[in-house]
Amino acid sequence: MYAYVSVLAYNKDLFDKAGLPYPPSSYEDKSWTFDKMVDYAKKLTIHSKDPSKAQYGLNWAWGSNDMNPIYFGAKVYSDDTWTNGGKPSQNFFASPDVTNAIQKVADLIWKDKVMPSPATSQALASGSDVFLTGKVAMEAQGGWILSNAGSVKFKMGVAAIPVGNNPNVRDVTYVDPLIIVKGSKHPDEAFQWIMYLLQKDVQEKSIKLSGGTPPANTNALDAYYANFPTINKDDLKNVVEGGLKYGMESYNHLIANYSQIMTIVNNELNLVLNGKKKASEVTPTLQQKLNDFFSKNK
Repeated sequence: MYAYVSVLAYNKDLFDKAGLPYPPSSYEDKSWTFDKMVDYAKKLTIHSKDPSKAQYGLNWAWGSNDMNPIYFGAKVYSDDTWTNGGKPSQNFFASPDVTNAIQKVADLIWKDKVMPSPATSQALASGSDVFLTGKVAMEAQGGWILSNAGSVKFKMGVAAIPVGNNPNVRDVTYVDPLIIVKGSKHPDEAFQWIMYLLQKDVQEKSIKLSGGTPPANTNALDAYYANFPTINKDDLKNVVEGGLKYGMESYNHLIANYSQIMTIVNNELNLVLNGKKKASEVTPTLQQKLNDFFSKNK
């Protein structure tokens, strides 16, 4: 029904004020790297004890805590995950590659000082998305963030997720299906309803009414690209096409018992993101806890 890609949303006003060029929207521009993004973020960060004057260059919300490592080229779950119904037999959180990837994200907060901590984000945004406060210059986030383009007090732009250590996975895609339950008493009527929802004009209405839900019917894509007042439609087209080309479907669509897995993952990794521990101090424990969980839930 829908296919959201990840985007790098950015605050055009903050870029203009800093005199920086906007980041590129093309995924084929290999000069746009993670390190270059961090360099931009440093130039866009303003440190101040006064919260009203503080500004952050980046909020890296690219994917869930267990997906982030694959962007940096690390392997998180065993290969059998994708062949046995989404049930991993083991995980590799304690590996150097995964541990370093987790630390790299935490370093954006505590070493590079370009990203707000989870506590700071909560204080600034009161449960909303911190990027929407206008105090963050760039945010890697699911494409739903764009639906706010017409309501925020700044001009929003959209760019490609930069090149990381895994050139084939630069984007998280969120593919949401419509399903007819096997035991449905009205499968034909349900199918007719789905076909109605997928019509071009209905999908175009859905885009407008929702604030910007991406259509499954590609004939309605032009309406989606033109939907956002401050976003260049060619940039958005580049980002959507590039995101689908270099995307990996979100793990929450692929892995069984995912909410329970993420409770275990987040309980450990939030200690790192909140600056209380280094990644190397928590990943061995996390790996063991997850492997124990996998053994009990075969």
